[in-house]
Amino acid sequence: MNTKDLKSITEIRKNNLIYVIERYYDGKQYRLANALGIAPSMISRYLSSKDLKSHRELTDPMSRKIEYITKISKYWMDIDHLKEDHTVSETKEYIPTEIGNILSDNITTFMLHDGIKSRVKLATDSDLGQSTVNRIINSESSATVESIDAIAKAMGRQAYELLIPKNDKGTINYDRKAYSKLPSSEKISIQNFIEFIIYKNNLARKK
Repeated sequence: MNTKDLKSITEIRKNNLIYVIERYYDGKQYRLANALGIAPSMISRYLSSKDLKSHRELTDPMSRKIEYITKISKYWMDIDHLKEDHTVSETKEYIPTEIGNILSDNITTFMLHDGIKSRVKLATDSDLGQSTVNRIINSESSATVESIDAIAKAMGRQAYELLIPKNDKGTINYDRKAYSKLPSSEKISIQNFIEFIIYKNNLARKK
C-alpha cells in the first residue's frame, strides 16, 4: 500500500465524526454537543481545519464518549470506514466505463442541484457505505443496480435519471423531479407541444 494513502488517526476520527453527526444526529452539530454535554463550538473546532488556531483534535476520552453516547461499538471512531469495505484487489486496476462516468457526472450534478452538501449525507440517506459512494462518484468501481436505485431514492429521483448522458441527442434535458410535480394538464400540454414540433419538422423534411 502506498504510504501517502495512509490516514492519521486525526483524519480518521474527523471523517467518522462527520458521519456520526449526519447519521445519528440529523446533520446537526448542536444535537451531538447536547448529548455530550459540551458547547456546540467544540464540535466546530473538531471539524475545523488543523491550520486554524481554534482547531482541536479528538482525544481518546472524547472519542470513547462519542461512541458510548451514540451507542456504537468501542473504538469505532478509530477505524477508517472509508477503506473498510474496499474489496477490490490493489493489484487489479479498475478501468472506468462510459456508463460509470455518466453515473458519476449525474450524481455530482444532482447533488449540487438538490443541495446535498456532502457525500457522507448521501451515503447516510442511501444507507450505503461511505466508501461505496466514494468509489462510484470517483469512477473507481462499478455500481450495482441496487446501489444506483438506493442513491436515486436518496435524491428523490428515479434510477434511470442517473444513467442518461447529458449529450444524448435522443433525450431532452429537463428537471424530471420538478416535472413530476406538475399538474397532469400541464404535462399533457408539454407532450403535445413536443409532438407538434416533431410533426412540423417531419413535414418540412418531406418537402
